[in-house]
Amino acid sequence: MECFGKALVLVPEYVPATVHLAQQYLEQPDALKSGMVDLAAGLLSSLTKGGGWHVPEAWFLLARASGIQSRTAMQRECLRYALGLVEA
Repeated sequence: MECFGKALVLVPEYVPATVHLAQQYLEQPDALKSGMVDLAAGLLSSLTKGGGWHVPEAWFLLARASGIQSRTAMQRECLRYALGLVEA
């Protein structure tokens, strides 16, 4: 996680580092209690609105974070968008 954070300090819009850091946040055992889900959702939301709009994995992880946060409409929308990117 530290290395991904350093990568983002050097290149804030670096898509692979953002995706993998968010994934690490979501895999923490106490992610919901510690606020890691919110951090992941924030990173991924910014990424998908910017330079990572075309990355299905980012949309899938955002859907996962939204599901953990009980935001089912957002989860469904993100999954549909990710599927559309994969199919294209």
